[in-house]
Amino acid sequence: LAQAIKRMSSKGINEARYVWETSETGEEAAIPGFWYEHIFHMANISVSAWEYFQYTQDREYLEETAWPVMRACAEFYLRHMVYRIEGGKTIIGRCTDWERLGSSVQNAYMTTCGVIRTLQVTAEAAQLLSLDPDFVREANDVAARLYEGLPHDGEKYVPHPDCDQKSIGVFGGLFPYRIQREDNPLQRAAIEDYQKYEGTYGNMYAVGSGVSSWFAAWKGIAYARMHEPERAFACLRQAASSQGCFGELFEINEEHAVYRPWFTTANGIFLATVHNMLLQSTP
Repeated sequence: LAQAIKRMSSKGINEARYVWETSETGEEAAIPGFWYEHIFHMANISVSAWEYFQYTQDREYLEETAWPVMRACAEFYLRHMVYRIEGGKTIIGRCTDWERLGSSVQNAYMTTCGVIRTLQVTAEAAQLLSLDPDFVREANDVAARLYEGLPHDGEKYVPHPDCDQKSIGVFGGLFPYRIQREDNPLQRAAIEDYQKYEGTYGNMYAVGSGVSSWFAAWKGIAYARMHEPERAFACLRQAASSQGCFGELFEINEEHAVYRPWFTTANGIFLATVHNMLLQSTP
């Protein structure tokens, strides 16, 4: 946290900007690229910290470890990424939402879902700890306005306004950021639309002709949360079709395209899908 604050903030300002691939010393470990402009990973940090507290009910952990991180990440979002644009809509400014979509995407669906969830859980933590009522009001207000401004075309949520591609990111309102009800018609329509084109957009980059095991398992969690177990199980089978001879998951494992063997992201989310099919953590 100290390094994340030092990267972003002047003296006395408590805003954290975690780098994309953080080393043990808090420095950037990734090779240079436009993935540096991701910001949704700080939502993952904040939401995971909150969910860990929900499971353990360890108030000391919440107060001394989780809350400072959550608050500093929320401050970065509020002071650097929230914009009020012409017409009064509140959006998240330009960033890299999903690498396949490129850089400098404005009002991106998945990233905005992450910011909304961060503000929601940080406000909830503040209330539980009886801290900073002004922050609680601001965080809840901005989260509500961002939700109203989520990009859609009148029928479905879209990856970002005027997007000419499809993106796994439209699942983001259910996983990893549960801000949508499972029966939300715009959310469901976005998922069905993506499914029609996943043969083209089913990988993080334009490689191979199949579907990334990571994306397949990601869909499985969303379907589990939508109470559609048959479709969730089909996603697990889809993900497992990319496994290698030792059962390891690749991102892509096809005859003419082998990409990222020993792909730990896919292994992790495969297990998470199984967990979500068996037991879910909801209010």
